[in-house]
Amino acid sequence: METTIKINDKVQHVSGFYGEMTVFEILNGGKSVRCQFDGGEGVFPISSVRKVVNMKKADRIPRIYLSGPISHFDINERRRTFSHVKDRLSERGFYPVNPLENGLPVEASIHEHLRRDVELILTCDAIIMMKDWSRSAGCKLELDIAMALGLSVYFEEDNQIARFE
Repeated sequence: METTIKINDKVQHVSGFYGEMTVFEILNGGKSVRCQFDGGEGVFPISSVRKVVNMKKADRIPRIYLSGPISHFDINERRRTFSHVKDRLSERGFYPVNPLENGLPVEASIHEHLRRDVELILTCDAIIMMKDWSRSAGCKLELDIAMALGLSVYFEEDNQIARFE
C-alpha cells in the first residue's frame, strides 16, 4: 500500500542524511517533491522520500559511521577496505555511512573533507573505528566527536562487527 505525500507532510530521505523535511511543493506531476530541511531545501524524486509517521529512533535502521585512515594510503585500497566493512555492516542490518561517499571529489582539501565528515557523523547513531584508526588524526577527531555526542562506539580490531546480530 503506497502512502500519498502531500504539501506540509513531514518526510525523510531514504539516506536519512537530511533529517526530517517538510514538503512544500509537488513537481513533475507528482514524481518529485521540493522539501525544506535544516540548512536548505532540495528537490527529490518521490521514490526517495518516505512519510514520517510518529517514527521513533528505534523504528529506523541504525546509521553507523565508518572511521578509518584515508590520507597517506592508496585510495583504491581504501575504497576496497571501506566497501568491505560497509557490506559486512549492511548484512547485519545497519545503514553504513561511508566518508569516501561524502559527495566531495578526492582532490578536495582535508579541511573540506573533515567538515563534510562531521556533518555525516551528526546523522549517525554509532561509529565503527576501523583497523589502524589510531594512526589517523582525522579518525581521532571523529572518535572525539562521536563520544561527545553520545554515539555508540565499536572497534573493528576487536572483531565487534562479527558480534552484530
